[in-house]
Amino acid sequence: MVAIKIIKRPAGEAPEWVRDAWIGLELIAVNDAPAKTLGFGVLSGPKGRLGQLLGIVSGRAVRYEGFVVRSGQAIACLSAHNSEAANWWRENCPNFIKPKGGLLFRTDECEIIRSTSPWR
Repeated sequence: MVAIKIIKRPAGEAPEWVRDAWIGLELIAVNDAPAKTLGFGVLSGPKGRLGQLLGIVSGRAVRYEGFVVRSGQAIACLSAHNSEAANWWRENCPNFIKPKGGLLFRTDECEIIRSTSPWR
């Protein structure tokens, strides 16, 4: 298991003040090393699985590399730090706040602060 600390404003479509609220937070990543994955913008991307698949096939998806965190846990942590920023996510991106949903923080936006992985 790897814990990361957000060290700079994450890239993305959320307003700057919302993205700035992540800085300094410590989150548990679901991957022990940076993951390479395809993704979409939180506002402009497709909302469902079928739309995501069509977006990947049509070439609309963007390749990212970073650490994935469980979105529900991340928003709960954000809420304790900045409730207005967490509310922005709840109001504007409710499809991202699911028990098994994920948010990705790029490798240059975070640092590993703890690791219990035998692979690190």
